[in-house]
This record gives sequence, C-alpha cells and structure tokens, in this order.
Amino acid sequence: MKYILLLILGLSGVVNANDICPKNASKIEPGHKWEESAFSKEAAMASLKKLTSVVENGDEIGTYDLPNSITLLEGYILKRDAVKAMEREGTPEGIKEFYKSGFCEFLNGAAIYE
Repeated sequence: MKYILLLILGLSGVVNANDICPKNASKIEPGHKWEESAFSKEAAMASLKKLTSVVENGDEIGTYDLPNSITLLEGYILKRDAVKAMEREGTPEGIKEFYKSGFCEFLNGAAIYE
C-alpha cells in the first residue's frame, strides 16, 4: 500500500486539466495535502482492494494506511459525484456548486498521514 501511495503522490504533481477546485485554498502543510489528481478510480480501487483484504483475510494494515485508504475512497466518490453533476446537461447551477464545493471543502481539509 505504501508503494501505491508513493506512486499516487508522485503522479499527483502533474498538472491535471480536469481539476475542479481552486489551488492554494488548503491550509494543510504542502507535504501533507492531497492533490486533486490523487482521487482517481484506480487509486480508489487499490484502496478498496487493500481494505477488503484486511477485513476478509485479517491482513495487517499500516498505522497510516487505514486513514489514507479511507480518504482516497471518500475523495474519489465526492470528486466523481461533483464531475458527474457538472457534466450532466440540465443540472441546475446550485446543484453543481453543491457537489463541487463539497468535494473542494473535503480536499482542503484532508491531510495525508505519514
């Protein structure tokens, strides 16, 4: 799981044209804040696989892997819902803003545990 997290963090420095949240709104220290690009379906699936194995097989999980995995899952779902709302034709602006601000507030308050 640590290698997956390092890969995600390494790739998260790449500028993503699909970012929906304003940059620099987070009050989290730079080394501990999540990049929006970290919340991908692939990362969520890797976290889900790890957590499923922990629950089903009693696998060990690192102290920081649990909160980071849960954050990846929650962040992916919030971002996915925001993107869907923003892309769906006919969605009222208030609904779009509701989903977008929900994800952005989550992103600005989520820290990476190390």
